[in-house]
Amino acid sequence: NPFNPVVNIDFNINKSMRLDLQVLSVNGGMIADLYDGFIYPGKYSFSWSPNNLPSGIYFIRVISSNFIQSRKVIYQK
Repeated sequence: NPFNPVVNIDFNINKSMRLDLQVLSVNGGMIADLYDGFIYPGKYSFSWSPNNLPSGIYFIRVISSNFIQSRKVIYQK
């Protein structure tokens, strides 16, 4: 939702692992590190509030020992 000032990131984990959840700028710079640690199986929801950032394209990146996955997020004020 482009009018919601919070980005919700929901996902399921099926086995215990180390996880790093990051928000990156379109240039690859780190904007926020939402979680960095060990995580157990289950459903998770993280929120990111880009209050002082300009509208634009950002990337949510999940890094674990088994995979790296990125998703594009369009933030519009």
